[in-house]
Amino acid sequence: MDTSETSPFRSLIPSIPGHQAKPTLAAFVWKQPWAQSSLGFMYATGDGVIQEFILAYMWMSISASNGLEDAALYIAKVETMMTSDQIVKAKELARECAAKNYKDC
Repeated sequence: MDTSETSPFRSLIPSIPGHQAKPTLAAFVWKQPWAQSSLGFMYATGDGVIQEFILAYMWMSISASNGLEDAALYIAKVETMMTSDQIVKAKELARECAAKNYKDC
């Protein structure tokens, strides 16, 4: 079921060129914050992937660390749907992913 139209994240999707395009692995490897955030939105909404708030938080956190100014807003929204244990796990995964240069995340 596509929940992207009814998702609370729909109103937060940034108005940037190509934001609806599926991000590519190369964009993540090259630290493109908009692409990392887009992947976070995909996980938050279940758009093309299984809905998973831990991975949504992880990618949105990574985009914040790479300079996406609005990422704090997105992270705050995703946190409202997570337990404290899930947030801890997402932060841990974000650190591990960055340490691996965004490969195999």
